[in-house]
Amino acid sequence: MTIDHAQLADQLRRLGYAIIPGVLTDAECGRYKQLLEEIWSKFAGRYTAAVNPEKLNNQGKEKMCFNLHNKDISFCRLIDHQDVTRVIYPVMQKGSYKNSVPITCHACNARTPLKNAGYQQLHVDARTPVCDPPQLIGVFWLIDDYTEDNGATRVVPGSHLYSHFPESGKIYPEEIKLCAPKGSVVLYDAHIWHGGGENTTADTRWALLIQYTPWFYKSMFDFNRNMPREIHDQLNDEQKRLFGYFSVPPRDEFERIDGLSNTPSIPEDYLLTK
Repeated sequence: MTIDHAQLADQLRRLGYAIIPGVLTDAECGRYKQLLEEIWSKFAGRYTAAVNPEKLNNQGKEKMCFNLHNKDISFCRLIDHQDVTRVIYPVMQKGSYKNSVPITCHACNARTPLKNAGYQQLHVDARTPVCDPPQLIGVFWLIDDYTEDNGATRVVPGSHLYSHFPESGKIYPEEIKLCAPKGSVVLYDAHIWHGGGENTTADTRWALLIQYTPWFYKSMFDFNRNMPREIHDQLNDEQKRLFGYFSVPPRDEFERIDGLSNTPSIPEDYLLTK
């Protein structure tokens, strides 16, 4: 299948989302699903408790996996996938100096809603309403089918251009569900109003979520302190750039004055406790 990256970028700008089908094979989806279930079973019981369990991250309503980059190298190989970066980079870099601001990874997580746990409140991931160019773009890698019944993400098309937030508890008539087969990639402007749907089935609806932001925004977690050396040493330069190793702040003015470095930093060695 030929992918028109420019057309997808235009749709992302206009509607706030775009879908690329068939990026992962069924076998790849099966492997990622197995990894996610193993990761969740191994680590979820040790997550720190949410400060406010009524907020979106509610472990009683969903399975979540965090920091997938430090669990298996295969997740790192998705962050610089060219069918993604060729769409989101031009959208995020528009208007920057020479339209070339470096982009970094904000988060690398995964989620599946539990059966009959309700739907998520519509929200924006970017913390602020409309911003042109967007300061955060999210990418869902669909490991399971997104269907009407299993909790496909709901969006209000065009709401990434609204200058206000959605009302709590309100169902908007313009909402649509982003239904797509597993293996698809859903790109979304993180200023768009969106929320997980309700899963009324006994099936999972796993999706990987990788988010991107300009280099001068903070990441969700500190990649310079939570990357195992054996994974770091397998990264290419673009992956290191995306994890922020070319933009680690200097310790002081004697080390470096510029915010960006020509060489990647080497992160602290991190031992993931099994």
